[in-house]
Amino acid sequence: MSEQENQVLKEELIPVEDIGTQQKPEKEKRSDSVLDELMAFVRKNRRAFAGALAGILFACLCMWIGFWRTLFITVMALLGIFLFSVDDKQGAIKRFIGKIFPHKE
Repeated sequence: MSEQENQVLKEELIPVEDIGTQQKPEKEKRSDSVLDELMAFVRKNRRAFAGALAGILFACLCMWIGFWRTLFITVMALLGIFLFSVDDKQGAIKRFIGKIFPHKE
């Protein structure tokens, strides 16, 4: 290499102390702002986003293992969530059955 090429390479190198303190290129700034906007949208519409993910998962499982097996897994998962999240299980079950089959007087 010539002396001129060595000088150009030395000028282009970034000292170790300066790494991370330099400005990001405009393209990276834009992608950060897009990611921030996406995260803000997800936080604002959390339930809709969770429903969309659940729908995609259900559809993929239906295609992979079939509808009835997917439905069985879903019902068992919901039953597990109910059993481990509700403190008054007996009262909750009675209220649920009471809503389905109202008491006739």
